[in-house]
Amino acid sequence: AKEENVLSSQIAKKFEKRFFEDMFSLGVLEPHVRLRVSEHMTHIIKYIEEIINQGHAYSTPSGVYFDVKNFGDKNYGSFKHPSSEDDDDGILLNSDKRDRRDFALWKCSSNAEDLNNSGTSGSNSDSSWESPWGVGRPGWHIECSALTHSHFGSKLNIHSGGRDLAFPHHCNEIAQCESHAGSPGKGWGDLWIHTGHLYIKGRKMSKSLKNFISIKELLNDRGVHKDDIRLFCLQYHYRSDIHFSEDRMSEAQSLRSNILKFLERAQTLGTCTGPWDIEDRNLFERVMKAQQDVDVSLSNDFDTPNILRILSSLITTSDIYMKNKEVSGMIPKQPLEAVSQLVISTFQMLGVDSITSLSHRVTNNSDSELVSNRALEELVLFRSQVRDLAKTSLKKDKSTPQGEKAVVPLGVQVLKLCDQLRDDTLPTIGVYVEDRVSGSFTSSVAPTKKPPKSK
Repeated sequence: AKEENVLSSQIAKKFEKRFFEDMFSLGVLEPHVRLRVSEHMTHIIKYIEEIINQGHAYSTPSGVYFDVKNFGDKNYGSFKHPSSEDDDDGILLNSDKRDRRDFALWKCSSNAEDLNNSGTSGSNSDSSWESPWGVGRPGWHIECSALTHSHFGSKLNIHSGGRDLAFPHHCNEIAQCESHAGSPGKGWGDLWIHTGHLYIKGRKMSKSLKNFISIKELLNDRGVHKDDIRLFCLQYHYRSDIHFSEDRMSEAQSLRSNILKFLERAQTLGTCTGPWDIEDRNLFERVMKAQQDVDVSLSNDFDTPNILRILSSLITTSDIYMKNKEVSGMIPKQPLEAVSQLVISTFQMLGVDSITSLSHRVTNNSDSELVSNRALEELVLFRSQVRDLAKTSLKKDKSTPQGEKAVVPLGVQVLKLCDQLRDDTLPTIGVYVEDRVSGSFTSSVAPTKKPPKSK
């Protein structure tokens, strides 16, 4: 703010806007409430006063500090039990602190130009406020405790953050909240979720090291789909460090493409309502087992990597099943429908929107979608007929009479055009065609590359 000669609130609003724009582009749900420290200063000051009244904080010329020793050594340090030699934030002993472990609830300003947000000094600063202890600002830890209390009360069900915040930040949050509630050591949050860090080329990704890739760069410049980024993250357990690499991102892209292709094939082929044979029963049993395994993985600390393995294995098994059954053309609807429902519902829960939207297209086709699908079917049928004609012509044109100029047989030319349509043209509009013994099969997937420029 000083460098740009603007208010701190202007900088905060700019980056808040960018943050939520990035979250929206990734398909992250909007929070119900946005809490800003600057809008809760009265509540924060009152919260500090109540901790002082509990006897767990004291005022000094430099600010207000939490009294760890008075709070109770056995009550402090839920994720780490620091000794009196430890010092939060890595700073040296402040002469106003009674114990090295004590931490600031309110920091009095040492700058004569700092002011409260009424702007009485004529400065452009808006990062200091009046308080019973002098002009200053809240400490780092008290902000979170006071703001969560303002909306959720004295207990919290789930709290999350990076694992580097476990100590001192979360330890100090717990101490503040338990003190404020008058229940030291009695617990505040029921469940704590600590996430790993993001690494690139073996180093933690950070702005200071300039080794970061922005979300906008991934989505706009590199053309990565938002769901591929989500699947990339789901390949790792949330507590593990994530190592960004092109290979792992490609794996995520391939996984999503395979899922979409499978769902389209399953809907097209699973149409028979006749009796089941042993293969049908075996596949259905695999689905039931996979459902149980997914539930167990979710209960096992959100083991998303294992969920991806379970569903990938199920899709592979289903692909083999369809290939084996395709020759007879008797593929019951229910087993493949059960597989599709499990795959769609699981990825819907995990927020992979493109798979969810595919399920809507499969089950709720509008009239326009039906027309588009019919046109697509007719195009593929036409291509199949031309392809068959070309293969027949190719058999007749086995050789060219000696002495005559060699002519590329009509069949070769037509087959080449069919292959170009399949491999080069249709993928650019999100259409996948697969030639099989029983005919050609089509499905819609994400476009693989930009369409060629018209000449």
